[in-house]
Amino acid sequence: MPSPEVRTLEPTTDEPSPEKSPRPWSLYALILVCVGIVAFRGLVVGAFTAPIMQTWATVFVSIVVQATPFLVLGVLISAGLAVLVPPDFFARVLPSRAVLAVPVAGVAGMVLPGCECGSVPIAGGLMRRGVAPAAARSLSCCPPRRSTRSCWSPPRSPSRASR
Repeated sequence: MPSPEVRTLEPTTDEPSPEKSPRPWSLYALILVCVGIVAFRGLVVGAFTAPIMQTWATVFVSIVVQATPFLVLGVLISAGLAVLVPPDFFARVLPSRAVLAVPVAGVAGMVLPGCECGSVPIAGGLMRRGVAPAAARSLSCCPPRRSTRSCWSPPRSPSRASR
C-alpha cells in the first residue's frame, strides 16, 4: 500500500512581506523637523520677528488655508473614482489615442469643482488607473477657476499690482 502524500498548506496573507514593505522615511523626516522646531523654538521665534518673515508667514498661511479645502475635495473625488468607477471605464470612455484623449479630458476637467489644487490628486489617480499622462494632465489644466488670464498673462509686478 503506497504511503499517502502529505501536503503542507502555506499560509496566505494579503500583507506584503516585511522585507518588501516601504519605509515611511517622509514620516521620520517630519517627526525630526517637528522635534527640531520644538528643541530650537527660541531661534525659530526669533527668525519670525523680522517684518519680511512675518509677511512671508502671512502669505504662506493664507495660501495654505485657501488651497486646503480644494485639495481635500480633490482627494475625496479621486478616492470616489477609485472606489466607485470600474477599472475599465476610462479605457472604454476615453479614446485610445492620446491625441484624441487630451481634448476629451480637458472638457471633462471643466466640470471639476474648484481650482487646479483639487484636480491634481484626481489626475494622479487617473494616471494610476491607466489613463494616458497627457490626458490626465490636460484634465488638471482645465478646471473652471483657472481662467485664460491666469494661463496666458504674465504675473504682475508688486509695484503695478498696488495701483
